[in-house]
Amino acid sequence: MNSFKIVVFLAVCFSHQALGTFDVFGRAGFFSRCFKPKPPANGKITPEHKNVFYKNEKIWISCGTNYDLVGAKDLKCLGRNKWWPALPQCVPKVVQCEKPKEPRDGFIVPKDETLFDVGEKIWFKCDRGFELNGVKDLKCLSNGRWSAPFPRCDRKIVKCEKPDEPDNGSIRPDDQDFFDVDEKIWFSCERGFELKGKKDLQCRSNGKWSDKIPRCERKVVKCEKPDEPDNGSIRPDDQDFFDVDKKSGSVVSEDSN
Repeated sequence: MNSFKIVVFLAVCFSHQALGTFDVFGRAGFFSRCFKPKPPANGKITPEHKNVFYKNEKIWISCGTNYDLVGAKDLKCLGRNKWWPALPQCVPKVVQCEKPKEPRDGFIVPKDETLFDVGEKIWFKCDRGFELNGVKDLKCLSNGRWSAPFPRCDRKIVKCEKPDEPDNGSIRPDDQDFFDVDEKIWFSCERGFELKGKKDLQCRSNGKWSDKIPRCERKVVKCEKPDEPDNGSIRPDDQDFFDVDKKSGSVVSEDSN
């Protein structure tokens, strides 16, 4: 009679936490497994729908909006439910605004700082001959952005305003109120008045006129002393000019005694 060897394979199911056992895939249970840790506050773990990981498998940690990750972004299972390195943390972001690029033909105050905390301000200024187009100061907001669009520096359109006409006088040209740089105006006085000051002024690049506005003063009319007549003289004989309505005196003959 033939003899048969009967080999019985006995499969025993142990708890995954039992030491020295193997799972259905032949991998050591407790020694090779890690359970998904609790995610850090304000963070999550990927993959999200897997709870058991085997040796050398990895998980990835990420943080929510406005939070920064402090620590490693990925962890590896070492077995025995140990992860390496330690679980990171999600901490609130330190929000700052980055200094914008300085405007062409302008600059930003303060000059030396590059990062600004929430609530801090910066000021924009333009070089000489340029003017600011936009808001002059911006505030750093809690979202890391500035409170308004950045302004620009535009070249000034310089003009001189037509001055008031002097009393008893006029200005030419008289049909415009503003004058471009280097343009001129001319002053004249009414009859019986004379100009005191420059008769013409030029508009300068600073928007001002080249000299003071002249004035019109009443003329001081005088009569010049006439020549003495032949064989006579004029009294008074000690002045050369005489005011209006004032007599020059009398003519005296040299023959009269």
